[in-house]
Amino acid sequence: MIKKYGLALDSVQLDEFRNLVPEKIRRKSLESFILNDYKFSPSNSNSLDDEDNEIDKKRGRGRPAKKNSENSIATNMALSIEAITIIDDLVTNLKNKGVSANRSSVMRDVISNFNIFYKDKRDLFTSPSERKPNTFYLEKGTHEFLKKWTKSRNLNYVIEQFILSSDFTPSSITDEDISFLRKTPEQVEPIRISISETAYSVIDDILSFLDPGITRTSIMRLVVQRIIQLDQGVALPKLLAKKKLDAAIINYENIVGVDKTQELISDYLNKNYDTD
Repeated sequence: MIKKYGLALDSVQLDEFRNLVPEKIRRKSLESFILNDYKFSPSNSNSLDDEDNEIDKKRGRGRPAKKNSENSIATNMALSIEAITIIDDLVTNLKNKGVSANRSSVMRDVISNFNIFYKDKRDLFTSPSERKPNTFYLEKGTHEFLKKWTKSRNLNYVIEQFILSSDFTPSSITDEDISFLRKTPEQVEPIRISISETAYSVIDDILSFLDPGITRTSIMRLVVQRIIQLDQGVALPKLLAKKKLDAAIINYENIVGVDKTQELISDYLNKNYDTD
């Protein structure tokens, strides 16, 4: 769920953020940073002061109750429940440590860090209107898993960001990756993904260093696997295999009962099972 929150922010930082990121992807870009990259530094505690930054609702929109600087500006910012929960948890933790903080002061720190983090990475931000859709055939079960994994993230945005990052280059492709790229899953499903021409160029540049039989779809399978592994710490094929195993166990349990299922699992682990 997306809601708007009244925040008192630094107008200079906010303008820098708006100049850096196209309007249509600002919320998603900021949320992705909060969910995946933002790390609050204890050294920033002294700059978090909520005394002068609460918005006085009686004074109306756009006017902070007090101004702690000439750059202070009140604005409404749309955020998902997941993102604002992270902000609120950080505020609570800081207050428990005796640090004066609120949503506004933490969000100012978020935007400041965002601007620094992406200062020389403007090319990473692509407006949805600049993306071109394509169909990629990924391992069956990937689409359902990605729907649950992305939550408030935008899948196209996450994939675009990874492809354009410094972590994904021809030199980053290992022998293990090449072995993965050469294999085609036994069961595949079509997934519609939209990325920019710039991202396609990165993929094609990597392909130029690889075997002719390796395709854009192969690269996209690797991209998705890497993204999931970075986030979950486990390769996507293993996650999908576990999901299939869980489903098989539940199905077997529904037919023969818990005791028989536990017996079968025990026999399986001890290599003492009948395959007939």
